[in-house]
Amino acid sequence: MKKLLYFLFIFPLFLNAQNDCKDGHSESKPADVSGKNVDGNSELIPISFKNNSIKGSPFAFKDWCKCEVVTLDNSVTNYDKVQFNLEKNQVIVYNNGISTAIPTSQITSFKVTDGNSTRWFTSIDKSNFIDNTENKLYEVFSTGNYLIKETTKNIQVSSDDSQKMYYKKRTSYYVLNKSGKYVKTKLNKKNIMKLLKDKESDIKTYISKNKLSFNEKDIPRILEYYYTLS
Repeated sequence: MKKLLYFLFIFPLFLNAQNDCKDGHSESKPADVSGKNVDGNSELIPISFKNNSIKGSPFAFKDWCKCEVVTLDNSVTNYDKVQFNLEKNQVIVYNNGISTAIPTSQITSFKVTDGNSTRWFTSIDKSNFIDNTENKLYEVFSTGNYLIKETTKNIQVSSDDSQKMYYKKRTSYYVLNKSGKYVKTKLNKKNIMKLLKDKESDIKTYISKNKLSFNEKDIPRILEYYYTLS
């Protein structure tokens, strides 16, 4: 919870933009090399990327992105080339021909930017969830972190005769409830209203007045309003 509160303090109030580093994988894949410590503060893990036997990639973005990483000691480090490995939930740094992974346990938050677009991710402890067994990095959409997203990629085997391996992407959403715990949910009217049923009338009026929908963009606004109600 300490890391979560710290992130709430530094998180900008204007978060709504989407990053131009779109979901997918880069045509120029990260180098198949091992690395050393590149920032002098955190012990970095050497990694290897290249695997021609699997279709797709484990990465979140099509290209390397600029990134600002905040670590547990509150130090802030800027990198010109960063990827997010969705299979291992790791931030990948590319510097001077070296690819390395910063241990997730050492990261408080990170911000990925490209031009004027920004996406924020934060580390949230498993104790803040109703049912979760790992500390992970989640994408957040508002100051209060009321809605967070977990995106993963896992290796699957095709069901046809080719038996080819490929990366399958899965997305899960969590909403912060009144008890301060994250609950897994789906982004639709039925599921969101069920979580907010104690203020259903007020929420429906707010949604109608502001012409909001039950999507990734508008749900954070709905949740922020919900938490202003006594």
